Amino acid sequence: MSGRKIMCVFVFFLVLFGARVSMATQSVGEVIFEEGAFSLVSPDKNFEMKIGGRFQLRYWYAYPDKEYPFIIDQPTSTFEVYQARLVVWGRSFGPRWRYFLQLDFVSDPIMKDGYVEYVPSDLFGLRMGYYRVPYTREKITSGAALLFTKRAMSIDALCLQRDIGVMAMGSVINKRLQYQVGVFNGDGEKAKRNTGDSHLYGARIVYEPFGSVGMFEARDKASDGFRLAIGGSFNYNDLPIADLDGDGKMDEALDVRWGEETAMLWGRLFFSSEVNGRIYKPLVTGYEEVVESLGWYAQTGWLLIPDKLQLAARYSWLDPNLDNDPDGTDADEQQEFSLGANYFFHSYRLLLQGSYSLFTKEFPDYEDPKNTSGPYDKELGIEHRFMIQLQLII
Repeated sequence: MSGRKIMCVFVFFLVLFGARVSMATQSVGEVIFEEGAFSLVSPDKNFEMKIGGRFQLRYWYAYPDKEYPFIIDQPTSTFEVYQARLVVWGRSFGPRWRYFLQLDFVSDPIMKDGYVEYVPSDLFGLRMGYYRVPYTREKITSGAALLFTKRAMSIDALCLQRDIGVMAMGSVINKRLQYQVGVFNGDGEKAKRNTGDSHLYGARIVYEPFGSVGMFEARDKASDGFRLAIGGSFNYNDLPIADLDGDGKMDEALDVRWGEETAMLWGRLFFSSEVNGRIYKPLVTGYEEVVESLGWYAQTGWLLIPDKLQLAARYSWLDPNLDNDPDGTDADEQQEFSLGANYFFHSYRLLLQGSYSLFTKEFPDYEDPKNTSGPYDKELGIEHRFMIQLQLII
C-alpha cells in the first residue's frame, strides 16, 4: 500500500475520532475505556464507536533436513511484523445497526474486514460486506485467539478466504443452535467484484447443548463445567478459471468443500478437531479429472497454571489429491506435529506464544525418472520450524 493511502487512512480516523470526542464531551456523552478499547458514546446512546487494534511480532527459524524440502528450500531465520491492525466497530441509530472495520498495515489488501450488520434479534440478522466465508471453525477464529501461532496445516490448505457477500445468521433454542447462510462473489479476498455471473454459496451450523464454548483457543481461565460444540459446513462455488478449451471465453470449475467440527471445554482442558474435504473439477469438455482433497487436525490445550501458562499439542494430516498415483500407493501425504506453550501476561491481550513444528511431505521417487507413470518408492521431505510470537492488543 502506498504512503499516500496510509496517510489518508490515518487522517480519516483522526477526523472521525475528533468528531466523536467532540460529540461525546457534551454533558451526557461518554468517553470510556473498557475491554481494551476506547468507546465513544453519543448523548442519546444511539451511536457508539470503539477503537482498538493489535500487534503480532514474530521470530521464526525453519530448516529442511532432507533432499526434498517441504515449505522452504534452505534454512531461514527471520524477524517479522506479522500483524499491525487497527479496528473500529460499533453501532449506529440504535443497537440493531452495527459495523466493523479492520485494517492491517502489513498486508495486501489492507482491509481485512469491512461490513455492516442489521440484527433485529438473536434469531435473525444480516451481514453485508467483506469478511470470512463461514467455513472451518479455526479459520473463522480470530488470529488473536488461536492455540498456536499458526493455524493447522490442513486448514491452511483447504480453507476459504474472505469474500464479498451477504449472509443471514442467528441462533435458536436459547442460543444453543447457531446458523450462518450466505452468498458471496466467490473470487477470493483480493477481488473487488465478481468476474462472472456465478456465486459461492456457503452454510455453517453449530450446536452447543451445554452452553457456549466460544471462539477462543488460547485460554487463561478454566471453564465452569463441561461444554461441547459440534457442527458442519458446506460451500458450493462455480469458480472462474482460465480459458482451457481455447474458445476465447473464461471457463469455470466446480469447487465443493465440506467440513465437520468439534470443540470441547472441560475445566482446564480445551480440545478441537476438524475434518475437511474438497472436490475440484473443471467444467470443460475434455477435462475429466476430478481432484479430491482431504485433511484433518486434532489439537488440545491444558491450562497448567491458571491465568498464566497453557500447554498445547496438535496433529494435522493432509492429502491434497486422494487419487493421483498410478499404482495406488499415494505419495503426496503431508503431516504436522506441533507442541507449544502460551504465557499470559495480561490474558490474551498481552500474550507470548512459542511453538515447535515438524512437517513431513511424501514425494514419489521413480525407479525410472523418465517414466513417471511407473512404480516408485516414497521419499520423505522434512522441515523443522521454531516460532515465537508476542501479541499486544490495544
